Amino acid sequence: MRKFTKPVRAGRYILSQVSPYCMALLVMMASFSGCKDDSEDNVEVVTPPEVVDTDVTDLTQKLISGTGLVKQFKSDTLTRIADGLALTKLSYVGQADLPVTMFILEADLKNPKLTMQALLPYNDYLNGLQRLSEMCKDNQKPSSKIMAAINGDVYSTTGLPDGYFYIDGFGLKTTRTTTSSSYFALLKDKTPVIGGLDPITRAEVPGITLTNIQHAIGGRQWLVKEGQTISSTDATLTARTALGYTASNVVYAVVVDGGQEEYSIGINVNDLAKIMQTLGTTRAINLSGGLSSTLVAGSSSSDQWTMKNHHPKKLESTVANGWGFVVAN
Repeated sequence: MRKFTKPVRAGRYILSQVSPYCMALLVMMASFSGCKDDSEDNVEVVTPPEVVDTDVTDLTQKLISGTGLVKQFKSDTLTRIADGLALTKLSYVGQADLPVTMFILEADLKNPKLTMQALLPYNDYLNGLQRLSEMCKDNQKPSSKIMAAINGDVYSTTGLPDGYFYIDGFGLKTTRTTTSSSYFALLKDKTPVIGGLDPITRAEVPGITLTNIQHAIGGRQWLVKEGQTISSTDATLTARTALGYTASNVVYAVVVDGGQEEYSIGINVNDLAKIMQTLGTTRAINLSGGLSSTLVAGSSSSDQWTMKNHHPKKLESTVANGWGFVVAN
């Protein structure tokens, strides 16, 4: 590196005392000091290293260590939406060298102000389809605020859900189709439960009284039961939505984007089950996926809800119902 120094001027008296020999030597030294060193301009340009996100959240580290799905970590972000409610976005390259991006919503229902509610299109007790962001606005109650929401059940073209659908203790749909083998429910005491057909015996899971249900939405395959993953033959890589809970009443909702080769290819059912198991859920189920997979979030100061995940068509799809995560005022 070239160093610049402030020139020093010698007074006339001092210079007048310098001998001719010394004067010649000083002139020669000055001429050398003024020469340009060409090597200083031939500076090697070093390309800065690729910026890598090394600030890994505890939840992300748990998934990296516990699932065996992550070949290369890319990035993650953690957003505190409300007390007891947090959203993590995780991007990684999987073992098959394919990109995956997922959103993990963590809701601690032990928080007295935090709960869940089933959402229905236009807040109308009729079958229908509506974007989840608009559904949040229509299902908003004066005493609380929907801070986040995920899509719910599989549905027909008319918006008829496949499985159970209870809202505020009222059974909008109390029957299930053959494809609806599970349901997620919130009991009247705010306890989360998962019921339906046992994935092994195919008998009805005991211990849940339907009259005790405050909210419920049907689901598809079981992912985790009593802490153990349930094997599936569905190996399709696609967008998916999962919902489960831990023994300490912490609910995890996972939305995985899919169908986008450069961004997120999706996930199969068995790998989704590994995710839910590693998060610590005792029971977890697969909800409607594909273009239905949606996660939206709002804020306490706005009546707008924003879609956080990304669809291949860049648009938010309409769905038949959803789960809202609600904070009391």
